[in-house]
Amino acid sequence: MRLIRKFSIPVLLLAALLGAALVFDQRLVSIRRESAVAAVLYAPTVFFAVIGLIQFLRGRYWPAVAFTVGLFVTGLFHQYVVGMYHGNPGYMFPAGHIFAPIVSVTAYLISFLGAWLITRKARPKNGTNSR
Repeated sequence: MRLIRKFSIPVLLLAALLGAALVFDQRLVSIRRESAVAAVLYAPTVFFAVIGLIQFLRGRYWPAVAFTVGLFVTGLFHQYVVGMYHGNPGYMFPAGHIFAPIVSVTAYLISFLGAWLITRKARPKNGTNSR
């Protein structure tokens, strides 16, 4: 199990970097020019990143995997919004910027709940009688 965890950490890191590249696209919102909109847009990502990192440092692996899955789904939605409006931020605000935080929170909650359920069901029972 340690070998799988050892080799999956670089894969997880690369997947998180790909998801971050998808999420933090300059065509969606400029962090320097529109800092208030960017703060609302990226608040769920930062919040769940902190939770995933703290739990990973405590020895729990599943929150980091769940965060990476949620990050990737959020990034795909951001790229959909950018593609739908051809990267023109002036036309994005009514649809894209309002629904992006809602989609992000939903994606992170579903991925965290799914990873938690899988981890909980895969855990061996301590109270079983073995003969």
